[in-house]
Amino acid sequence: MKKLTTPILIAYGGLAIPLAALGLPLAVYIPPFYAGPIGLGVGTVGIIFMIARFWDIFTDPIMGMIVDRYPSRWGKRKHWIAIGVPVLMLASWFIFFPGGNQSPFYIIIWLFILYLAFTFVGLTQQAWGVDISKSYNDRSKVYGWREIGSIFGMMSVLALPAILENAGSSEKLRRTRNWRTRPRPLRPPTWSSSRVSGAAAAKLLLGRRAPGTANRVSPSASLSRLSRRSCSPSGPTFTAKPSKRPPAN
Repeated sequence: MKKLTTPILIAYGGLAIPLAALGLPLAVYIPPFYAGPIGLGVGTVGIIFMIARFWDIFTDPIMGMIVDRYPSRWGKRKHWIAIGVPVLMLASWFIFFPGGNQSPFYIIIWLFILYLAFTFVGLTQQAWGVDISKSYNDRSKVYGWREIGSIFGMMSVLALPAILENAGSSEKLRRTRNWRTRPRPLRPPTWSSSRVSGAAAAKLLLGRRAPGTANRVSPSASLSRLSRRSCSPSGPTFTAKPSKRPPAN
Protein backbone atom coordinates (compact mmCIF):
# COMPACT_ATOMS: atom_id res chain seq x y z
CA MET A 1 0.00 0.00 0.00
CA LYS A 2 1.28 3.44 -0.96
CA LYS A 3 2.20 6.02 1.60
CA LEU A 4 -0.56 8.53 2.20
CA THR A 5 0.61 11.86 0.79
CA THR A 6 -1.01 15.24 0.29
CA PRO A 7 -1.52 14.83 -3.51
CA ILE A 8 -3.37 11.57 -2.87
CA LEU A 9 -5.59 13.27 -0.29
CA ILE A 10 -6.29 16.20 -2.63
CA ALA A 11 -7.12 13.84 -5.52
CA TYR A 12 -9.49 11.84 -3.34
CA GLY A 13 -11.16 14.87 -1.79
CA GLY A 14 -11.41 16.63 -5.17
CA LEU A 15 -13.96 14.07 -6.37
CA ALA A 16 -16.34 15.25 -3.65
CA ILE A 17 -16.39 18.82 -5.04
CA PRO A 18 -18.55 18.15 -8.14
CA LEU A 19 -20.73 15.68 -6.25
CA ALA A 20 -21.55 18.26 -3.58
CA ALA A 21 -21.95 21.00 -6.18
CA LEU A 22 -24.47 18.81 -7.99
CA GLY A 23 -26.34 17.54 -4.95
CA LEU A 24 -27.11 20.96 -3.44
CA PRO A 25 -28.96 22.55 -6.39
CA LEU A 26 -30.60 19.21 -7.11
CA ALA A 27 -32.30 19.38 -3.72
CA VAL A 28 -32.78 23.16 -3.42
CA TYR A 29 -33.34 24.66 -6.89
CA ILE A 30 -34.61 21.87 -9.14
CA PRO A 31 -37.93 21.12 -7.31
CA PRO A 32 -39.23 24.74 -7.45
CA PHE A 33 -37.91 25.04 -11.01
CA TYR A 34 -39.99 22.09 -12.22
CA ALA A 35 -42.96 23.09 -10.08
CA GLY A 36 -43.00 26.70 -11.32
CA PRO A 37 -41.58 27.52 -14.76
CA ILE A 38 -41.88 23.97 -16.12
CA GLY A 39 -45.47 23.80 -14.83
CA LEU A 40 -45.64 20.34 -13.20
CA GLY A 41 -47.04 21.57 -9.90
CA VAL A 42 -45.75 21.34 -6.35
CA GLY A 43 -47.59 18.12 -5.50
CA THR A 44 -46.41 16.24 -8.59
CA VAL A 45 -42.79 17.29 -8.16
CA GLY A 46 -42.87 16.41 -4.45
CA ILE A 47 -44.18 12.90 -5.14
CA ILE A 48 -41.59 12.32 -7.87
CA PHE A 49 -38.69 13.38 -5.65
CA MET A 50 -40.02 11.33 -2.75
CA ILE A 51 -40.17 8.19 -4.91
CA ALA A 52 -36.70 8.92 -6.28
CA ARG A 53 -35.25 9.14 -2.79
CA PHE A 54 -36.97 5.88 -1.82
CA TRP A 55 -35.34 4.42 -4.92
CA ASP A 56 -31.98 4.84 -3.16
CA ILE A 57 -33.09 2.42 -0.42
CA PHE A 58 -32.88 -0.42 -2.95
CA THR A 59 -30.08 0.82 -5.20
CA ASP A 60 -27.50 1.62 -2.50
CA PRO A 61 -27.11 -1.93 -1.10
CA ILE A 62 -27.26 -3.45 -4.59
CA MET A 63 -24.57 -1.08 -5.88
CA GLY A 64 -22.44 -1.79 -2.81
CA MET A 65 -22.53 -5.55 -3.46
CA ILE A 66 -21.76 -5.06 -7.17
CA VAL A 67 -18.80 -2.76 -6.46
CA ASP A 68 -17.30 -5.22 -3.93
CA ARG A 69 -17.82 -8.40 -5.98
CA TYR A 70 -16.81 -7.29 -9.48
CA PRO A 71 -13.31 -5.78 -9.57
CA SER A 72 -11.32 -5.12 -12.73
CA ARG A 73 -7.68 -4.96 -13.71
CA TRP A 74 -7.64 -1.27 -12.63
CA GLY A 75 -8.77 -2.19 -9.12
CA LYS A 76 -12.02 -2.53 -7.26
CA ARG A 77 -13.25 1.07 -7.52
CA LYS A 78 -11.82 3.04 -10.41
CA HIS A 79 -13.80 1.47 -13.26
CA TRP A 80 -17.12 2.04 -11.50
CA ILE A 81 -16.35 5.73 -11.16
CA ALA A 82 -15.32 5.84 -14.83
CA ILE A 83 -18.68 4.26 -15.77
CA GLY A 84 -20.79 6.43 -13.50
CA VAL A 85 -19.33 9.86 -14.34
CA PRO A 86 -20.47 10.05 -18.02
CA VAL A 87 -23.96 8.81 -17.13
CA LEU A 88 -24.14 11.33 -14.30
CA MET A 89 -23.11 14.17 -16.62
CA LEU A 90 -25.68 13.18 -19.26
CA ALA A 91 -28.53 12.89 -16.75
CA SER A 92 -27.55 16.19 -15.11
CA TRP A 93 -27.71 17.95 -18.49
CA PHE A 94 -31.25 16.74 -19.17
CA ILE A 95 -32.39 17.56 -15.63
CA PHE A 96 -30.96 21.08 -15.53
CA PHE A 97 -31.83 21.93 -19.15
CA PRO A 98 -35.24 20.40 -19.90
CA GLY A 99 -35.84 22.61 -22.93
CA GLY A 100 -39.35 23.93 -22.22
CA ASN A 101 -42.44 22.36 -20.71
CA GLN A 102 -42.08 18.62 -20.07
CA SER A 103 -44.32 15.84 -18.84
CA PRO A 104 -43.86 14.16 -15.44
CA PHE A 105 -42.39 11.09 -17.17
CA TYR A 106 -39.47 13.19 -18.38
CA ILE A 107 -38.31 14.10 -14.87
CA ILE A 108 -39.09 10.59 -13.56
CA ILE A 109 -36.85 8.88 -16.11
CA TRP A 110 -33.91 11.27 -15.96
CA LEU A 111 -34.08 11.77 -12.20
CA PHE A 112 -33.95 8.02 -11.57
CA ILE A 113 -30.99 7.70 -13.96
CA LEU A 114 -29.24 10.62 -12.25
CA TYR A 115 -29.69 9.17 -8.76
CA LEU A 116 -28.48 5.78 -9.98
CA ALA A 117 -25.31 7.30 -11.46
CA PHE A 118 -24.86 9.44 -8.35
CA THR A 119 -24.95 6.25 -6.29
CA PHE A 120 -22.34 4.66 -8.57
CA VAL A 121 -19.90 7.51 -8.10
CA GLY A 122 -20.62 8.60 -4.51
CA LEU A 123 -20.84 5.13 -2.99
CA THR A 124 -17.69 3.99 -4.79
CA GLN A 125 -15.78 7.03 -3.55
CA GLN A 126 -16.80 6.41 0.04
CA ALA A 127 -15.79 2.74 -0.19
CA TRP A 128 -12.52 3.71 -1.85
CA GLY A 129 -11.47 5.67 1.23
CA VAL A 130 -11.25 2.43 3.20
CA ASP A 131 -8.89 0.90 0.64
CA ILE A 132 -6.47 3.85 0.61
CA SER A 133 -5.15 3.22 4.11
CA LYS A 134 -5.61 0.73 6.92
CA SER A 135 -4.52 3.08 9.68
CA TYR A 136 -7.16 4.75 11.83
CA ASN A 137 -5.44 8.15 11.74
CA ASP A 138 -4.86 7.97 8.01
CA ARG A 139 -8.50 7.11 7.38
CA SER A 140 -9.49 10.11 9.47
CA LYS A 141 -7.36 12.27 7.18
CA VAL A 142 -8.89 10.68 4.08
CA TYR A 143 -12.47 11.33 5.08
CA GLY A 144 -11.55 14.71 6.49
CA TRP A 145 -10.30 15.75 3.04
CA ARG A 146 -13.48 14.35 1.54
CA GLU A 147 -15.54 16.60 3.82
CA ILE A 148 -13.34 19.56 2.90
CA GLY A 149 -14.08 18.89 -0.77
CA SER A 150 -17.81 18.61 -0.07
CA ILE A 151 -17.90 21.90 1.83
CA PHE A 152 -15.88 23.62 -0.88
CA GLY A 153 -18.26 22.33 -3.56
CA MET A 154 -21.35 23.55 -1.70
CA MET A 155 -19.83 26.95 -0.96
CA SER A 156 -18.77 27.31 -4.59
CA VAL A 157 -22.20 26.54 -6.00
CA LEU A 158 -23.77 28.98 -3.54
CA ALA A 159 -21.32 31.78 -4.32
CA LEU A 160 -21.28 31.29 -8.10
CA PRO A 161 -24.68 32.95 -8.81
CA ALA A 162 -23.70 36.02 -6.78
CA ILE A 163 -20.34 36.25 -8.57
CA LEU A 164 -21.98 35.98 -11.99
CA GLU A 165 -24.64 38.53 -11.05
CA ASN A 166 -22.06 41.04 -9.84
CA ALA A 167 -19.98 40.46 -12.96
CA GLY A 168 -23.03 41.06 -15.14
CA SER A 169 -23.96 44.21 -13.22
CA SER A 170 -20.41 45.55 -13.51
CA GLU A 171 -20.37 44.89 -17.26
CA LYS A 172 -23.76 46.56 -17.69
CA LEU A 173 -22.61 49.58 -15.66
CA ARG A 174 -19.43 49.83 -17.71
CA ARG A 175 -21.38 49.75 -20.97
CA THR A 176 -23.75 52.43 -19.65
CA ARG A 177 -20.85 54.71 -18.71
CA ASN A 178 -19.19 54.20 -22.07
CA TRP A 179 -22.44 55.03 -23.83
CA ARG A 180 -22.84 58.24 -21.84
CA THR A 181 -19.26 59.43 -22.27
CA ARG A 182 -18.61 58.51 -25.88
CA PRO A 183 -18.93 61.35 -28.45
CA ARG A 184 -22.17 61.29 -30.36
CA PRO A 185 -22.14 62.03 -34.11
CA LEU A 186 -23.89 65.14 -35.37
CA ARG A 187 -27.10 64.54 -37.26
CA PRO A 188 -27.28 65.89 -40.82
CA PRO A 189 -29.78 68.73 -41.31
CA THR A 190 -33.14 67.72 -42.67
CA TRP A 191 -35.22 69.56 -45.26
CA SER A 192 -37.57 71.05 -42.68
CA SER A 193 -34.74 72.38 -40.49
CA SER A 194 -32.96 73.87 -43.53
CA ARG A 195 -36.18 75.62 -44.57
CA VAL A 196 -36.76 77.10 -41.13
CA SER A 197 -33.17 78.27 -40.74
CA GLY A 198 -33.19 79.80 -44.24
CA ALA A 199 -36.42 81.62 -43.54
CA ALA A 200 -35.11 83.00 -40.27
CA ALA A 201 -31.88 84.18 -41.90
CA ALA A 202 -33.77 85.91 -44.72
CA LYS A 203 -36.08 87.68 -42.28
CA LEU A 204 -33.28 88.92 -40.01
CA LEU A 205 -30.73 89.92 -42.63
CA LEU A 206 -32.90 91.25 -45.46
CA GLY A 207 -35.93 92.36 -43.51
CA ARG A 208 -38.16 90.67 -46.04
CA ARG A 209 -40.71 87.95 -45.94
CA ALA A 210 -39.06 84.67 -46.74
CA PRO A 211 -40.85 82.22 -49.01
CA GLY A 212 -43.23 80.00 -47.11
CA THR A 213 -43.49 82.28 -44.04
CA ALA A 214 -46.24 84.59 -42.79
CA ASN A 215 -46.49 88.23 -43.92
CA ARG A 216 -45.06 90.02 -40.89
CA VAL A 217 -43.47 93.42 -40.28
CA SER A 218 -39.67 93.40 -40.28
CA PRO A 219 -37.88 94.04 -36.98
CA SER A 220 -36.24 97.27 -38.26
CA ALA A 221 -39.61 98.76 -39.26
CA SER A 222 -41.11 97.88 -35.89
CA LEU A 223 -38.26 99.60 -34.03
CA SER A 224 -38.48 102.77 -36.14
CA ARG A 225 -42.22 103.07 -35.59
CA LEU A 226 -41.84 102.59 -31.84
CA SER A 227 -39.09 105.23 -31.62
CA ARG A 228 -41.16 107.82 -33.57
CA ARG A 229 -44.17 107.33 -31.33
CA SER A 230 -42.22 107.51 -28.09
CA CYS A 231 -40.27 110.65 -29.15
CA SER A 232 -43.29 112.70 -30.23
CA PRO A 233 -44.28 115.67 -27.89
CA SER A 234 -47.70 114.36 -27.20
CA GLY A 235 -46.41 110.88 -26.40
CA PRO A 236 -47.44 107.72 -28.10
CA THR A 237 -50.39 108.15 -30.39
CA PHE A 238 -52.80 105.55 -31.47
CA THR A 239 -54.86 105.88 -34.60
CA ALA A 240 -58.33 104.50 -34.40
CA LYS A 241 -59.42 102.46 -37.31
CA PRO A 242 -62.60 103.67 -39.07
CA SER A 243 -65.65 101.66 -38.31
CA LYS A 244 -66.90 99.44 -41.05
CA ARG A 245 -70.58 99.68 -39.99
CA PRO A 246 -73.02 101.00 -42.56
CA PRO A 247 -74.57 104.40 -41.63
CA ALA A 248 -77.91 104.25 -39.96
CA ASN A 249 -80.88 105.48 -42.03
